[in-house]
Amino acid sequence: MKFVLRTTPNYSIHLFEKHLTIQNDHRKRYNGDYEYSCILDVSLRPERTNYFTLVISLVVDLIFSQGFVGIYKDKTVFEVRTNARTIKIHASDFNEFQTKKCVREIRRRIKQINLS
Repeated sequence: MKFVLRTTPNYSIHLFEKHLTIQNDHRKRYNGDYEYSCILDVSLRPERTNYFTLVISLVVDLIFSQGFVGIYKDKTVFEVRTNARTIKIHASDFNEFQTKKCVREIRRRIKQINLS
């Protein structure tokens, strides 16, 4: 099963029986095979407001009256945590439907491996 999460640059995940393969044309250091038994969690964190940066910008604006105030958001993040490393990539340009479907399928396969 193959999930193409982004086309330019390519980011795709191939799911096999006992492992998954990540193909990332932008950050090649994350490319490789990862066994489901070594994956601790996979998640898709949605975009959210960064309140710390928002408060700091408000304070700076009040002191210096420079007009820096704005809504600061942390981008959507796709994350795979394994025993050896954590892979994080900004997913704001990912296909949201494919990404959610991929996360569900990987979690299902991890659960299936853990029950065996």
